[in-house]
Amino acid sequence: MARDERADGEEAAKRLDRLVAAFADRVAEGRGGDADDLLAQALPAERDELRRLFDVIAWGDAAPREPAAPLIAGTVLGGCRLVAEAGRGGMATVWRAEQLELRRAVALKLLRPGLSLDPRHAARFRREALAIARLDHPHAVKIHAVGAERGHLFLVMELVEGGTLAQRLATQPPPADAAAERAVARLFAPAARALHAAHERGVVHRDVKPSNLLLRKDGALVVADFGLAKGDGDLAQTLTGEPLGTPYYMSPEQVEQQRHAVDARTDVYSLGVALYEALSGKRPFEGRTTIALFDAIRHQLAPPLRARNPACSAAAEAVVAKAMARAREERYATAADLAADLEALAEGRPVAAQAGHGLARGFARFAAARQRGEPFEHRSARAWLGRPLLHVSFGAPRRPATARGWIAIGDRAVGLVAIGRFARGVVAIGNLALGLFAFGGLAAGGFALAGLAAGGVALGGIAVGGFALGGCALGAVAIGGKAIGWYALGGSVTAVEAISPQECSAEAAAFFAPWAERIGAIAPWARDAIERVNR
Repeated sequence: MARDERADGEEAAKRLDRLVAAFADRVAEGRGGDADDLLAQALPAERDELRRLFDVIAWGDAAPREPAAPLIAGTVLGGCRLVAEAGRGGMATVWRAEQLELRRAVALKLLRPGLSLDPRHAARFRREALAIARLDHPHAVKIHAVGAERGHLFLVMELVEGGTLAQRLATQPPPADAAAERAVARLFAPAARALHAAHERGVVHRDVKPSNLLLRKDGALVVADFGLAKGDGDLAQTLTGEPLGTPYYMSPEQVEQQRHAVDARTDVYSLGVALYEALSGKRPFEGRTTIALFDAIRHQLAPPLRARNPACSAAAEAVVAKAMARAREERYATAADLAADLEALAEGRPVAAQAGHGLARGFARFAAARQRGEPFEHRSARAWLGRPLLHVSFGAPRRPATARGWIAIGDRAVGLVAIGRFARGVVAIGNLALGLFAFGGLAAGGFALAGLAAGGVALGGIAVGGFALGGCALGAVAIGGKAIGWYALGGSVTAVEAISPQECSAEAAAFFAPWAERIGAIAPWARDAIERVNR
C-alpha cells in the first residue's frame, strides 16, 4: 500500500470513530433521534457503513422487554422469513432465512431465549454485532442488519454455505505433498488478513478455531463469530468468569488469564493451532479433561509438525512454530506478518520464520524461558534425513522434553552428539550418558568418563570396563585405589583366578612398566606404585 493511501485510510478510520463516539454520546444522553447531521460529516462512500454502526448502537440500547415468541419456519423477524434451523451454539441459534425486501438468502443469528433477558448476555451478543459491523474485509463474515423484535435479539448476516473448516478437516486428510501444503497456506492467508483488519480496529476475536472459520462456495475461508471479541478497554470475560475461548485452541495467556493480559497475538496463536491441525491432521495438545488439557498447554511442547506429518516442509514447520510460540514476544508481531509468511509458503518463497536471529538471540530466548520456568524449543531450519541439524528442547520443571537432532540438547537428548540430563548418542554428555563416547555422572559406552563409568575404556570414581581407571576399578586392566582385574595396579590390589597379590603385582609391574610415565601423568600415585613393585 502506498504511503498516501495508508494515510487516507487512517484518517477515514479516525473520522468514523469520532462520529460513532458522538452518536454513542447522544444515545447515552437519551437523545439519539436524527443523525443526519453526523452522516453529513462523512464522505458519501462511508455513509452506509456509518448508518449501520448507528443502527447497532441504537438497537443495543434497547434490550427486549417481552417474552420470546417461539420460532418456527415461516416466522418473520426483522424483515426476514425463517426457512430452516442451520445450527446451535452455546449462546445462539442460527437460521437460514430469506431477507424479503432484497430477496436474498441470509443467516439469522438469534440469542437463545432466556439469555436475552439477562442484560449481560445481551451485551455480549451486541458486542458481536458491533465488532462485525466495524469490519469491512472480504474474509470476515458480513453483517447486514441487527434488531430486537418479539423478544429476540438477532443479527442478519451473510449466509456462508460451504460449511466450516472443522467439517472439512474431519473428512480431508492432511497434506501429502508440497502442492497440498501450499493449498492449505493459500487457504489460511486471507483469514490472517481478516484478523489483522479486526486488530487494527482494536478488536481481538479470542475464539479462533476451525468451527469459526467458514468456507464459501468458492472455497474462500472467512472468519465468523466475534461473540467473544474484545475491544480496547473491554475485559470481555465470560459470564461465569472463566477464560474465553475453546480449550483446544486457547493460547497459554488465555489459560493463565490471571497472569497475562490477552492481546491480538492470542489470535495469532489460535490460528496457528488451527493451521497445525490442518497440516498434521491432529491437534497439538490433547487431554482427557479440561484441566489436563490446560496443563498440557501450560507445560508441554507441541510435537514438531513434521513429527506428525513428515510430508510437511521445514518452512511450514517454522511458520507453525512461530505462530504457536509459547512466549508472545516470539510469535509473529501481527496477524499480517503471519499472513505474509503464509503467502510466501503458498508461492514457494522463503518464509521469515526461518530467518536466523543469531546465537545471542537464541541464548536470550533460552534464558528467558528458563527464568519463567517454561518449556523451550529450537529446531534449525536445515535438516538431514528428516532430522534437524540442531534441536534444543527443554521442558518445564518436572516435565522433561526430548530433543532429537544430529546435535541434540535437552532434558532427554538423542542424536549423533547428545547433551542433556539423559543423553544417548555417538557422543553423549549428561547426568546419564549412553554412547560410543560417554561423559557424565553415570556413563556407559565404548569410552566412558564419569563418576560411575562402564565401557571398553572406563575412567571414573567407580570404573568398570576392559580398561578401568578410577577410585575403584574393575576390568581386564584395572588401575585404582581399589583395583580388581587380570592386570591390577593400585593401593589395594585383587587378582583374578587366585593369583597372589605379590605375583599379580610383579606381573602388573612388568605389564605397566613401559607405560609408567604415561600412567603417571594421569595418576602420580600409579607411577609410584610401579616403582615400588620394581624395587
